[in-house]
Amino acid sequence: MRYNYEDIKSFIEGENGNGCTLLTKKEEYIDTKQKLTIKCKCGNTFNTSFTKFKNRNKRQCNECSTNTRKLKYESNKIEFICEYCGKKAYKSKYEYSSL
Repeated sequence: MRYNYEDIKSFIEGENGNGCTLLTKKEEYIDTKQKLTIKCKCGNTFNTSFTKFKNRNKRQCNECSTNTRKLKYESNKIEFICEYCGKKAYKSKYEYSSL
């Protein structure tokens, strides 16, 4: 399918877009592989192509992406007391269940 500017804008700013806003103007748009300027829901701007936005889920700025991964990692940790030294330690749920 060939996407025009209106298709891309409605996809990015619609429910699939994760709260993003397309800042690239219609006159600047060439094709789906070009870098677009997009405003993240947090207010930061980032550049990505529509292909990456749509197919690779590049739907947020690098800062939000890092925070999302960090939260995902932290929510997957279990706190426990080390039997050897008595200090608090953390393991992933997977590592902890393998003990």
